[in-house]
Amino acid sequence: FFAGETDPRDYGIVITGSDHYMDGSIHSNTKIRFTGSHQVVEGDFEYVNGYRIVGSGHEIRGDIIESTVQPYPVDFTWEQFDQGLWDHVVYGDLQISGSDQTLEPGRWRVYGEMRVSGSDFSCHDALFVVDDGIRFTASGHTLDNVTLVSGQEIVFTGAVRRYSPYQDNLFAFALKSGNSALRISGAWSDTWGILYAPNGELNYDGSHHELHHGALIANTIEINGSDGRFCGLGEGGSGQQKSVRLIQ
Repeated sequence: FFAGETDPRDYGIVITGSDHYMDGSIHSNTKIRFTGSHQVVEGDFEYVNGYRIVGSGHEIRGDIIESTVQPYPVDFTWEQFDQGLWDHVVYGDLQISGSDQTLEPGRWRVYGEMRVSGSDFSCHDALFVVDDGIRFTASGHTLDNVTLVSGQEIVFTGAVRRYSPYQDNLFAFALKSGNSALRISGAWSDTWGILYAPNGELNYDGSHHELHHGALIANTIEINGSDGRFCGLGEGGSGQQKSVRLIQ
């Protein structure tokens, strides 16, 4: 987990609930707050401007470190994704409605918003670069080897069955400023990859989520729920091996 916010009045990372397991490290460029019970952090716990741990049974198995402001550990930019040849171009909004819908693989450029409504949407081997927001409603979505890049927000309002990244180990990159720039909701998801919201808040809500070989990187991060398992990009974690893919 990495939070870039530096305002000493703010909490960069807030984790609320119980029985979350984090097989990796946590860094905030300002304060951190844990509330609830039995949160476990295998790696280091790095803070600036203080921290607060409320509740019982929390375990920080690495070192608790008063750190300094650090740069983001990734340097993704809009420009690196918004280039090259496109397999599919949509001038306007891309709207998919109804259950059990799908889209073709390939590189998608959308000059509007992307909205998927209805359950059990599926897609694989695709990059979506979308000027406006990306929003998935309902539940049961499967996005295998998919990367989402939005000039605004990315929101999942229902339970996601599975997602994994297509390019550079990145699943979702949202550029919106302020609250709810990137939101994952629901329960029992089985997911891979980096979630990145450098200008806004990343919300990860629900219970029994598993994030393998991934990272939560944002201006601020808020976790609500219980029994989440977050496994980082290092040697730890129970997810698949990282893969390398050549993108032309």
